[in-house]
Amino acid sequence: RFDSTPHPTAASEGTIVTFTVDRLAYSPSPPVVFAVVDFDAGGRLPIELTDVDAEEVAIGLRVEATFRRLSTADGIHNYFWKARPVRRPEQPRQPRQPRQTRQPRQPEQPEQENR
Repeated sequence: RFDSTPHPTAASEGTIVTFTVDRLAYSPSPPVVFAVVDFDAGGRLPIELTDVDAEEVAIGLRVEATFRRLSTADGIHNYFWKARPVRRPEQPRQPRQPRQTRQPRQPEQPEQENR
């Protein structure tokens, strides 16, 4: 059944169901973080995330819709919807912790037989 009731997207919040981080695609601010979001008012949308550190994205993260400029061509700005994490005034963004790097594995030495 079709619902013709207007649902303002700008006031929509939702929850990330799944996501991917693309470190190979061109972007003015890499990496590209893309998620599938279930919005509280209904609907599921695959959408690019903005204002987010790829390391803080997780399934279950609360996001809100925001209207952002995607590109400019011949002086014409193109805008579209993106999503950004919901940040409550009492929950400021945490400073990013230094990322721990993995130490390379040392090849195992074969045991030598004593003769």
